[in-house]
Amino acid sequence: EAEKNGTFYRFGKLVPANIDLNSGSWTILGNGDKLWNISVRCSEAKALSFYFSNFHIPSGGKLFIYSKDKKQLLGAYTEINNNPSGIFATQLILTDEVIIEYNEYYNSGGKVSFILSDIGYAYRGIYTNNENNNKAFGDSESCEVNVNCSPEGDNWQNQKRGAVRVSLVSGGNMGWCSGSLINN
Repeated sequence: EAEKNGTFYRFGKLVPANIDLNSGSWTILGNGDKLWNISVRCSEAKALSFYFSNFHIPSGGKLFIYSKDKKQLLGAYTEINNNPSGIFATQLILTDEVIIEYNEYYNSGGKVSFILSDIGYAYRGIYTNNENNNKAFGDSESCEVNVNCSPEGDNWQNQKRGAVRVSLVSGGNMGWCSGSLINN
């Protein structure tokens, strides 16, 4: 109903999490390095993304997020990913169970902090190029001309390289919108 009224295509929902470094488990390795990890599972999700607050990775620290089967890996997120706002979000990972792992060298520069405040739970609209011959950006409606169709889209091949699909969050919902990259 919302899509008929012009809002974005909802593909997921934010699920409050409140997971911090006191959750999970810490291990001190033989060389003094520290390892923290936690398993996160959201049953039957098509994909997951992660929204952090109070996010600070010190020099020498690395955060990884990977599927339980280790076929997908996000990271390493490092001090380069710190933002003065303390907010950080990840892309989608196509699984319903992940391991979040933080590695810190023995003499790292500073104190790690983050709170996994929300988990993005994708329940539809997540496609790969190999799934039922769907394409990740969808199909054109009857009133639109798909830029990948020939001959209709032949004169738009340069412009199509600036078209993007944008994942956004509004009111606790995750959705797809379209956008364009413009070089100014």
